[in-house]
Amino acid sequence: MVNEKTNHGYAVEDIIENLCSNTFFSEFTVRSPKYVKANGKEKEIADILIPFDDTLIAFQIKTKEEAKSIYERSGAETDRIKRKVEKVVNQFKTTKKAFDNDKINDLISVRGLPLPYDNNRISNFFGIAIIDIIEPVDSEDDRTGIYYPVVYINGIPVHVFMRDEFEILLNVVDTLPDFVKYISMRKNLKPKIAPITAELDILALYKLNPSLITEFIERKCDKLIITPDMWSEYEPTYHRLMDIKNKANPHFIIDHIIETLHKTVGYSPPIQFPSGSNINSGNQDENYLQIAHYLGHYDREERIEIGKQFFKKLKKADHVGFGYCFISNSTNTDGLVFYSTNDKRQERFDRLYQLSAAIYCMYELKEIIGITTQGLSSMTHSYDFLMFKGLSFSNSEELIKWGKNVFNLKEKLPNG
Repeated sequence: MVNEKTNHGYAVEDIIENLCSNTFFSEFTVRSPKYVKANGKEKEIADILIPFDDTLIAFQIKTKEEAKSIYERSGAETDRIKRKVEKVVNQFKTTKKAFDNDKINDLISVRGLPLPYDNNRISNFFGIAIIDIIEPVDSEDDRTGIYYPVVYINGIPVHVFMRDEFEILLNVVDTLPDFVKYISMRKNLKPKIAPITAELDILALYKLNPSLITEFIERKCDKLIITPDMWSEYEPTYHRLMDIKNKANPHFIIDHIIETLHKTVGYSPPIQFPSGSNINSGNQDENYLQIAHYLGHYDREERIEIGKQFFKKLKKADHVGFGYCFISNSTNTDGLVFYSTNDKRQERFDRLYQLSAAIYCMYELKEIIGITTQGLSSMTHSYDFLMFKGLSFSNSEELIKWGKNVFNLKEKLPNG
């Protein structure tokens, strides 16, 4: 029988799963993975796992109900909370054991789809312990605070957060690259500052003056003072950020596209690649995760800049019939092609293919992702995708000639 406390524990796990899915995407979020022990019984590896490239993030979540406020608790009651924290932190021993014995396999994302995983690729492995304390409070200042150092459990750095603070954190550092960067900073900063420094004050300083934290960690400055009102200084910016998140905004176009990608699984679109191309459609299951993976590498600043470019092309498609852009990475070895038009779907995809193939050949790229959709005014948007990686085109000379004529350029990257 499931009691009320157990139900609440599951509910908190649901909340954290939803937060992880929004930040890290459902494609890379795994709920309650298990492995089989030598005696044939299953053992849970973690409440949530996030495998992405060389990074593995494990989550353990615990709930504690308290009938008394922080002002009414005895020392023994406070000690019980401390033991609860110790218990959740020590659960990472199981996670590490599963990792060391290569027992993390057959992962299924919360989308219900297989998620490829290679233990040998992982070089950045850390744990997140989340504590949710249900307690009577008159104001937010009356909530229990947990000031816990970064601890190492069998070599895994484990970070402890209160659930409400973790929710705010993921609203601020809201992409996987940004979150990993914050956790890396936190691991280096926590041993050097006062143990009672509030998490939100650390987060506020990180957003307001990140270079100061870097200088302190690198010992380029002797002292770092994080005042208790630091979060109050940043809080108005936080609320503006939440307003933006709750509205349609070009800042989140890439996020929307990633969320849309799963609809391509098992779906055969009413489009065809040019005859003789011998290229698989991006709407096939095997390319779905690769495209989501590629887009997931962008941090928030990069997604904002790309979103602005895409938004311009969506508007341009309404005004002149089409809009397109190519966005390359810093090494110019791969990139994104975005094409928008209100033409028929097959015509739209044909032009995306032609643009992507031409750019791929012109700049001798290793990889290119193509995305196409309707103009901004369309009531609904259907997306089609393609992916070229490690390919050669028999008609590459024709594609290069066509591309140079269309773009009227030799070296400058196309943007129309």
